[in-house]
Amino acid sequence: IKSKVTRGNQTTRFPGFSNYSVNVSAYYQKYGWQARISYLYRPEVFLSAGRSTSSTGVETFFETVRPPRASLDASLIKRLFGNFEIIATGTNLTGADLRLIRQPYGLTDEFNQLSPVYSLGVRFTF
Repeated sequence: IKSKVTRGNQTTRFPGFSNYSVNVSAYYQKYGWQARISYLYRPEVFLSAGRSTSSTGVETFFETVRPPRASLDASLIKRLFGNFEIIATGTNLTGADLRLIRQPYGLTDEFNQLSPVYSLGVRFTF
């Protein structure tokens, strides 16, 4: 997505968008089993723009971006009988961290160490 926003004489990218993203999923269903695995890749995402003024009066424009990030999710479902299923899921299986970087300085504004998340559940439909 090529998008720009202009405010006054400052032009910047549209917040929350990257130029593209890649999503790939595989799904299997047979004999009461369902399995899904999904991969997501997003290149750099522009989040916000701002400006700061130093004590000497020098004005600097900056952008906050999220660097490229990839994640892997999976789920497995087993139908035991009739309307009863057991469900296991895992998200962010690669343990990809989330960083926010301030450009042009290259400083990390925020760092979140994200662990994989697993869940186990049951579903009964009626």
